[in-house]
Amino acid sequence: MFSRLSGSLLVSLYLLTVQAALSRPQQPPAFDGDGWTTLTAGQSLYGIRYEESGAVWIGDIQQNACSPVELHVSKPSPVKGVTVVICDNSTYDKKGYLVDTRRERILYPIVSKSIVDVEAVLARWVSWSLDEKFALLASTGEGFQGPMILVDLNTGTTKEIDYKRLGLKGETEVLNQQTVSWLSGNSFRMRFDIYCQVFSDAPRCAYGRCKGDCDHGIHRSYWARVSLSPFIISYVNARQPSDAGPDNSRRISTGSQTAAPQARKSAPVSKQELIRQIINDDNTVTSSCVEKLGGAESAVGVRPLDLNRDGKTDYLVSGLFASINVDMTGSGKTEILDCLCGARRCHEWLYINTGDGYRLVFSVKDGGIIVLKTYTNGYRDLSVESVAGNSRPSTKIYKFDGTGYGEIKQRTRIRR
Repeated sequence: MFSRLSGSLLVSLYLLTVQAALSRPQQPPAFDGDGWTTLTAGQSLYGIRYEESGAVWIGDIQQNACSPVELHVSKPSPVKGVTVVICDNSTYDKKGYLVDTRRERILYPIVSKSIVDVEAVLARWVSWSLDEKFALLASTGEGFQGPMILVDLNTGTTKEIDYKRLGLKGETEVLNQQTVSWLSGNSFRMRFDIYCQVFSDAPRCAYGRCKGDCDHGIHRSYWARVSLSPFIISYVNARQPSDAGPDNSRRISTGSQTAAPQARKSAPVSKQELIRQIINDDNTVTSSCVEKLGGAESAVGVRPLDLNRDGKTDYLVSGLFASINVDMTGSGKTEILDCLCGARRCHEWLYINTGDGYRLVFSVKDGGIIVLKTYTNGYRDLSVESVAGNSRPSTKIYKFDGTGYGEIKQRTRIRR
């Protein structure tokens, strides 16, 4: 009788042990050499839970916008214990969060114009400033290096940092992540290496001296140094070879240091020149407002595009500051600076290269432009997200009609 009860008890204890083991979250894999690990369903780390059902929780809050194929987590920062979480929903949908691992809660979502558009997505890379006031992240696109994203860990404010593009036709710049080093709490430097430009849908290089079979070697390199206060980007060895013309297919200008190609010297390729043209085209934008927001370099982001596959650089210009109340004189009287952004989003202007200048073909207030991969009448289609009142976001599709962009009356809801 005793032995039979003992056997039953042992079996019960064994089953309870197995059940507890099965219900316990799986241990995440170790961090790789770059300081990242990838969670799969059933694993958890630092209060980040990726459930078997596919739901993702950070602390006690479910992240409904996160339905990942993979969930990437960086090593925590050494002082504050902040980690980066990238929710890899799809190739063009990667949402980022800064997470306080000690309190197991989201510190800030990573919000940036570049990682909303399909043109660029967050990369698995982060660098912390020496005093951990800032987190520096990178973004990548298909065949080009996206801008870097600087996040102030005290306020959650983000700033996109675009760099001079010095690739020849058929080349692209790639951030050498191992060379990024902080010189102080407000200054860092890094190296960009230039390679042949390769697209996934055209594995053979298509342009210039890279045409044909692509080589995989570094053609040349240049260094960039960034000072955050005041904001200045300086370059070392940042000159193009004289044996070929510049690559006009993808160029992000950072100011007057970038010269326009000979064929169109009058084209506005710097932020200052683009702002001047926006002021001429849009009576809601004034030079006074732009200056109070820190000038063109700080107030707008510039993204190069080729809207009609003519090899000329077109530009999407975006405001970077939300509407703010400021006391400019110290008198206690504040004024609202909202010339570049609305209540929910910043304004955007789309300029096309006409050969002898630039022409505004589309603009949107308090909305976001996504340049699609489809074409109408030789120009890429546009998608604009908008929100009316308390309703859910919806999109409008715009197509080129020969002279400008017109709205297609069909609307689709954006799933969240």
